[in-house]
Amino acid sequence: MAAESFIKSLERFLTPQLNELKGELKAINTKIDATNNRIDELNKKMDIRFDSMSEKISSLSEKIDAIKDIEKLKREIQELKQKAG
Repeated sequence: MAAESFIKSLERFLTPQLNELKGELKAINTKIDATNNRIDELNKKMDIRFDSMSEKISSLSEKIDAIKDIEKLKREIQELKQKAG
């Protein structure tokens, strides 16, 4: 009888505390989920920006190659003028 009374008293004491902990854990999980969603959104934005930068770098690389080709042609023309001159 004393053991049952002790167990019931312990349950009455612990049940509200356990329920409070459950509520706190749910709130923490909600915050974690919200943080994960924000991280996912930021990752998407960063991917878009990286793709854009990659396209710009590729375009600049093509322009640099074209400038190099033009400079090479200018040198060749200059050499031909000197040979002909």
